[in-house]
Amino acid sequence: MLRLPAAGQFLGGINRQTVARLIREGELEAVYIGGTRMVCRLSCEAYVERQKKKAKAEAARQDSDAGVLAAA
Repeated sequence: MLRLPAAGQFLGGINRQTVARLIREGELEAVYIGGTRMVCRLSCEAYVERQKKKAKAEAARQDSDAGVLAAA
């Protein structure tokens, strides 16, 4: 479990407000422990993997679009 600032560092240095937004949007799982909001480390790792897959798919799409434009 990570506190919000530590989760932000784990996710590449984003601020705690952005981490809180990701929690509200359902991208990250969090729980309160003694009044402190904690983010699950596995949730952070899963989020990073989803973002990597999105970026890879977007890059592949752009490559295929460039190939179609070059052929035209």
